[in-house]
Amino acid sequence: MTVSTTRKTRDPYIIVKSRDLIKLLSRSVPAPQAIKILDDEMQCDIIKIGNLVRNKARFVKRRQHLLGPNNSTLKALEILTGCYILVQGNTVAAMGSFKGLKQVRRIVEDCIQNKMHPIYHIKILMMKRELAKDPALATENWERFLPQFKKKNVQKKKGKGKEKKPYTPFPPPQQPSKIDQQLETGEYFWSEEKKSTKMRQEKEEKQAEKTAENKRKREAAFIPPEELVMQGHNSATDGKGDVSSMALSLKLFCSVLGEAGGSAQLWVHLMKAAGAGSQCCSVVCLQQVAVALLFGKGRDGGWFLLSAWIVGSHVVGCLVGLAAVCDGSQGAAVF
Repeated sequence: MTVSTTRKTRDPYIIVKSRDLIKLLSRSVPAPQAIKILDDEMQCDIIKIGNLVRNKARFVKRRQHLLGPNNSTLKALEILTGCYILVQGNTVAAMGSFKGLKQVRRIVEDCIQNKMHPIYHIKILMMKRELAKDPALATENWERFLPQFKKKNVQKKKGKGKEKKPYTPFPPPQQPSKIDQQLETGEYFWSEEKKSTKMRQEKEEKQAEKTAENKRKREAAFIPPEELVMQGHNSATDGKGDVSSMALSLKLFCSVLGEAGGSAQLWVHLMKAAGAGSQCCSVVCLQQVAVALLFGKGRDGGWFLLSAWIVGSHVVGCLVGLAAVCDGSQGAAVF
């Protein structure tokens, strides 16, 4: 296709405009939009993006970033730059002023090369438009007002590849076949009965190992867990509070007995019993002593004295028995 002038041509630059018109039509730009290139204030730029990325799938994904959902990103760029943008195949056709075409080329190349997403460029263009409205800032540097976007993509560490074996021009040695192995062991010359016997023995050994393993697994469920051993406490310090409470309880029960002489000596003997069992002695045991004394009075004028002995620091063992018979007049007790 050639373009030439006629005698009616007034502006020779129309040859360049017509060349651009043919380029835009070949890039699938609609004819009504492409004819606008003939205006003096309208320029065009064909941006080649096919050779910026080698991977085809990655190229398609980044080109979709330029379009956005429902071409929303592309429409926003057209409004902010004042240019017509058409993404077709491996090229991007843009029509507009020189300033707008410069912005479009930078945005497209940054998007395809994964330097900056078009959304960030849109934010910067919006802020520049707002700053341009202020006449006081029209002649100043806007870098301090614009946001600084940093790339946050973390590069993945490449895994360690397999180490290559040293190169040898000779092929690897041939592996021995099953027949060769049987010839080495002499199994090749065995009778069929002997071969079957050996196979059966090997099978039984494997079954026995498997059975023993399953049995161990079943028995493991019945093994009791190890019991936790509690650390011992200081019985000398723990028993002080119990002795004082025992003394108060014994006073109450001895007052019920009603006899001054007998109760006093009984109180002495009970205190001896409390002193003998002062290691973590229980109040309940001495209360049982007093109750036993109440119910034991009246048989031959004697007293049945219950003796409690505390065994261990944590386990209270009560050795209950008939210790002695007390004389009613003297109130003596034998421990």
